[in-house]
Amino acid sequence: MNKKLISLSAVIAASTMVLGALCTQTTTTNTNTATTTTNTTVPVVLNETAADAAILADTNGQWAVKATASTEYGSDSWAAKQATGQPNVTAYADNASAWAPLERNKGTETLELTYANPVYAIGVRIHETYGAGALTKIELKGTNGIYYPIWEGTDTTRTIGYGQAAVAQTSYLTKTVRLTFDTTLSPEGEWAEVDAVQLVGVN
Repeated sequence: MNKKLISLSAVIAASTMVLGALCTQTTTTNTNTATTTTNTTVPVVLNETAADAAILADTNGQWAVKATASTEYGSDSWAAKQATGQPNVTAYADNASAWAPLERNKGTETLELTYANPVYAIGVRIHETYGAGALTKIELKGTNGIYYPIWEGTDTTRTIGYGQAAVAQTSYLTKTVRLTFDTTLSPEGEWAEVDAVQLVGVN
């Protein structure tokens, strides 16, 4: 299990990195007597250094259509539903367009996101926009109802950016991500806030 959550604030985006769809390569070898065809499956890999534009354009990524949380600061502003859809917070600051828990440093809080299409996941990207560093666990809920942890550790995100966790392509389908936070780890005076969460995977 990957113990290090990759933050865009800590790495330089790779200048050329292509994330292709799951595909089959076909190699044909001609001999005097026969033609042999070999099929090789090429797995999709999450680019943990992808820049914002590449993340938004990732054809293997999807944004949540529904969200629930252990608590939320409001029923509209700072509500769990603010973590659905594409990112719309552009600066590291308290922002009503992101989800925030009811209390600033209560302790454990969870945010669960649902996506339109079940996929075999290869990773998750969390757009943290305030109180960064409080994320402690990422789980995927299989369509079988079982929660599978894919990351636990120290969140190194310290400013606006994507905490990115890659995983070997899952053997189960998922359309649900559950995030766990320890809000006491957020910087002094800051609420842990999440603007958007991208589930990356293939059908």
